[in-house]
Amino acid sequence: MCAKEEWKWIAGYEKYYMVSNLGKVRSMDRIVNATNGKKMKFKGTVLKQYKNVNGMSVTLSVEHFSVLHQVSRLVYRAFNKGRMPSQVYHLDGDDTNNNVKNLVSKKPIF
Repeated sequence: MCAKEEWKWIAGYEKYYMVSNLGKVRSMDRIVNATNGKKMKFKGTVLKQYKNVNGMSVTLSVEHFSVLHQVSRLVYRAFNKGRMPSQVYHLDGDDTNNNVKNLVSKKPIF
């Protein structure tokens, strides 16, 4: 049986991005002022994630300012009352599995 997907706002990106308990990140529909002064409408979508040495990452952008974020940290923070430990660990050792049930703040002992 699949877990029900739940979405929460990403701290600091409210109204722009949400993260799910299954490890997905999505943008929301919005209107952006382009550099030429025109308004552009963007349809929200699930973001593509990129693998790097720290696990899966996404780039979040607001007002022409972009920041790369680790998905595991976004999920952990959203579903753990905003707490942000210095490190987030994956229980199964798979840094691509960002399900909230797989993330802990203390290094697991295998």
